[in-house]
Amino acid sequence: TRIRSAHEALAALLDHIAPGSRMALPEMLKSLLYVGGEDQLQNFLTWSRWQWLIHQVDLAVCARPGAEGSRVAKLLTEAGGEIYWVYLEPDTLSSTEIRRRIQTNTLIPKTIPLSVSRYISSNSVYN
Repeated sequence: TRIRSAHEALAALLDHIAPGSRMALPEMLKSLLYVGGEDQLQNFLTWSRWQWLIHQVDLAVCARPGAEGSRVAKLLTEAGGEIYWVYLEPDTLSSTEIRRRIQTNTLIPKTIPLSVSRYISSNSVYN
């Protein structure tokens, strides 16, 4: 099942982090949550002020096939960060790969939903 909206993604994420907690949604939204792919977790230690950031937000990491973020995850949790692993239906096409394909003009039509393609194009997301 593909998630079709941000609301569905948030609901799936909350179900994974705290099953049955949808009634506590307003309480949970008091803190900030960064949601990203496991490929971005691998680069997290290169971010500016990452040590400060891990104390400001919790990290929800969407597990990605073949990514090796566990070493970084261990370092972040040892430094006081909170990481929630989110396991959704696997999608091997990461935003990093989409960006690379757009830059090299090798993005195959129908690789991503048309609405997403239009949004990326009209908002110059990766330019």
